Amino acid sequence: MRVQNLRDALCWDENCSNPSCNLVHARFEGVSICGKHLTSELGLWGRRQRPPCDGSCGRPHPPARALEACISAALPAGSRLHARVHTPPSFGAAEAVVAVRSLHVAPSAVSPAEAEAALAAAAPVPLRVAIDCAYDGVMTETERKSLTTQCSIIHGLREQAEHRPHVALAICCGGAPLADGDVGVARAGVRDAGAGPGSLELLRAAGLETWKSVAWRSENASLSLLSLSGVDAASVVYLSPDAPDVLDALRPSEVYVIGGLVDKPKIKGASCRRARELGVRCARLPLT
Repeated sequence: MRVQNLRDALCWDENCSNPSCNLVHARFEGVSICGKHLTSELGLWGRRQRPPCDGSCGRPHPPARALEACISAALPAGSRLHARVHTPPSFGAAEAVVAVRSLHVAPSAVSPAEAEAALAAAAPVPLRVAIDCAYDGVMTETERKSLTTQCSIIHGLREQAEHRPHVALAICCGGAPLADGDVGVARAGVRDAGAGPGSLELLRAAGLETWKSVAWRSENASLSLLSLSGVDAASVVYLSPDAPDVLDALRPSEVYVIGGLVDKPKIKGASCRRARELGVRCARLPLT
């Protein structure tokens, strides 16, 4: 049984006239439908979400319901459209959760329940990831700027269409920042640790308040790691390269924490000590 994503089943060459092309050609009243319109109306973006067509292409721009009817009519015999609706992972009240609807091509002989089961089995594990920005006091301003850049990259990756439906991201800047010595050792030879603007200020300057679907505040206060809605200490796993335990599996019920620490030279064991301080489990990825 093969249930295929609609994006992969469509021919995106609006001028395709190849008689051997076995992809689906979406046409409205005999004319190829605008690809940009098709993409934006049905949410068929690839890695990046691009602006919709401004209507000047001269091709048809039917509404979503008509689009689905046109595609259904163009499907090969023995196939049908299957719509899947699921709720992506989230951090509860800290962010607005919008159900995700995706379209697929399924064999007509396959029931909706069977198609749904096949898609669910092939879907990535839903993940909740939090970045713990509690290390301002042991980082220099340059290191905090590097952290801001890395958070921006993570947000950009999370916004890609292939990741949006199954990854929730929180950036936790609340609570008192750790100071030099709080992580177990002072940073010998590192000057100006803790001086300059904090991570939250730098993240706001980088556009944090405009980042869609990122949990970072609740009731006008910055989130702290243990104030995440619906999250208790037992479900938190702090990732650390120095942890004695290896993470054996990813679980939707858990929150995986990345320590927001840029340390050059490295502060050995800092994230492990942070996990113990919070009373949460610490584990390392199975990397060699």
